[in-house]
Amino acid sequence: MVLASQGRLDEAIGALRRAVAFQPDSPEALNNLGAALKEKKQFDEAIALFRRAVSLRPDYPEAIYNLGVALQELDRPEEAIAAFRQAVALRPNFAKAYNNLGCILFEQTRLSDAAEAYQRAVQAKPDFADAWHGLGCVYQELGNREQATAHYHRALAIEPNLASTRYNLGRIAQEEGRADEAITHYTKAWSLQPDLVEAANNLAVLLQREERWEAAKQVLTDALRSRPDYANTHNNLGNVFQDLGRYDDAIASYRRALSLQMDYPEAAWNLGLLRLAGGHLVDGWPGYEARLRMAGAMIDSGHAQPPWDGSDLNGRTILLHAEQGYGDTLQFIRYAPMVRDRGGRVLLRCPSALHRLLEGQLGIERIVGSHEALPAFDVRCPLPSLPGRFKTTLQSIPTDVPYIRVEGTLEAQWQARLSRESGKLKVGLAWAGNLTHVRDKHRSMPLTALAPLARFAPDVRFISLQKGEPAGQARMPAAPIQLLDYTSELNDFADTAALIANLDLVIAVDTAIVHLAGALAKPVWVLLAIPTDWRWMLDRQDSPWYPTARLFRQPKRGDWETPLAQVVDALADLLGRGV
Repeated sequence: MVLASQGRLDEAIGALRRAVAFQPDSPEALNNLGAALKEKKQFDEAIALFRRAVSLRPDYPEAIYNLGVALQELDRPEEAIAAFRQAVALRPNFAKAYNNLGCILFEQTRLSDAAEAYQRAVQAKPDFADAWHGLGCVYQELGNREQATAHYHRALAIEPNLASTRYNLGRIAQEEGRADEAITHYTKAWSLQPDLVEAANNLAVLLQREERWEAAKQVLTDALRSRPDYANTHNNLGNVFQDLGRYDDAIASYRRALSLQMDYPEAAWNLGLLRLAGGHLVDGWPGYEARLRMAGAMIDSGHAQPPWDGSDLNGRTILLHAEQGYGDTLQFIRYAPMVRDRGGRVLLRCPSALHRLLEGQLGIERIVGSHEALPAFDVRCPLPSLPGRFKTTLQSIPTDVPYIRVEGTLEAQWQARLSRESGKLKVGLAWAGNLTHVRDKHRSMPLTALAPLARFAPDVRFISLQKGEPAGQARMPAAPIQLLDYTSELNDFADTAALIANLDLVIAVDTAIVHLAGALAKPVWVLLAIPTDWRWMLDRQDSPWYPTARLFRQPKRGDWETPLAQVVDALADLLGRGV
């Protein structure tokens, strides 16, 4: 095998064939030729030689191990497992056979059996880095990050240049929120193995989260040189281009990802959102539907009833159900009358905070609580899918507002409460969204940012519409702007709607309050951060979804001063007209 070790594999195979011809019944000669052919990836012939060697010497663990490796390469796991078990039965300290056995068992998610095999490998050979790595993989799969980390470090202490071990340590650090450590591991893993593009992709995602977009772009561009056909890299590059405002490049990247992997819901979703944001609604809706196929989809698709395809219902009962946030429900509930007009009986499942507001409206026959048993129905559709079902274009968006009505008694009660503010412009404010929202750090602001509005007192009476933890900012003694705060009395959206109905204007960041005000046909000024949600589109100052909305956009990330200065000017202009 000296020739093979010197890279002269074909010469080695020729010499070994001559040896087998000279000694056709020599197990060693047969095993050696089989091993060389295995290196040449001529597995079928190699397997035949190993089997012949074992038939001549049944207690030949090296040949049985080599047989297992060849079967493993051919993806014949059960036969390979049998071979490795036979090899370790003959040689109980056969570390390599235990390690390969562990690898196959791990791939089959037989985790306890895999752990036992890897443990036997490191007992037989304590400096076996690959087996320590395998143990780390088992514990990581079991969710025991502490044990996984310990075993990975044992592997690296023996062999510091294990790229896959560095990569897995990066994954653990990323999952635990230790971004700097994860970046270090991914960078090292990628430098050790340039075709390990998974490390490059994860590295780029972390750089993107830190808003280091040029660095992320460079990583992904370099990764594509190593593996230009990796769809995930093209998708991630599209995300970075989008953050850089290079929308045409982002679209090209998403399309390239989909050309490489047609069934790639994340890329289809990203492309769909960008097409919607650009006003190409018909092109965007199919991609928007891809969200339902993504990992962690927010919708329960476990119903036996089929999804509605948009055709006439002919008396059938359809279940419309909320899927995303309150704002999405309020935006897309406008389609419920159109569904009814297709001949259907409309049921609605949505959070309880919306029940009282929507009950008896929009052609909805019955509202079903999130924890109630569902009545019988024939087809189903999540609310955000309705625009696509109706093939909505910019021109055909249902904009007949108000499409939500406020209960008269509630509205009158709030009218009485606010009667003392007669003669003042009554403006509702909401400055923060749901703290758990993935983009909340961008779209929300502190109440202190609204301090420039305080100059309009006493001509304007500001009223808090802010719920949740940020609402407490309005109650602080040093609050920058004095607010009437009735939020403790707003128990659901029906109460909030009745209060908004008695206001002259709402000013808010991108939250459900905006959608509620728009649905009520109340003038609403929306403060939009970068990145901006698709529904507010690109560069527009108005909204095709809400005729009474006016949009004030950040010119760059984090710059709230510019849109707020524009709001101050607009409010001054509004007051100057005698409103």
